Amino acid sequence: MPGLDVFETLDDEAKAALIATFRHWADLPHGKRAAESRINEENADPKILAAKAGKHRFTMFHASGPIWVIHGHYLKSKKKLDKLGKAVVKTTILAIAGYERRVKDGTYYERD
Repeated sequence: MPGLDVFETLDDEAKAALIATFRHWADLPHGKRAAESRINEENADPKILAAKAGKHRFTMFHASGPIWVIHGHYLKSKKKLDKLGKAVVKTTILAIAGYERRVKDGTYYERD
């Protein structure tokens, strides 16, 4: 997934911030919402969330049960979602069908 490719290029501080965001989310009691300073809803239907790490945003979609798939990345530059952020959210929405097809076919993301 493109999000992993970007994650690996981040400096240690940004990686630690993203990991802290996911730890915050994972440590919450079932049914509690993550702080908006850590996880933001970018699209309601289908639900697309963005994990925050400083200026970095990693978009994700719900796969099933407790599984969320991190897909895309963009840099937040303004208070509101800008054109680039909207485009990444759109590609994340389109990635849902591809993910579902790969799961059904038993094939998964492989790096070149």
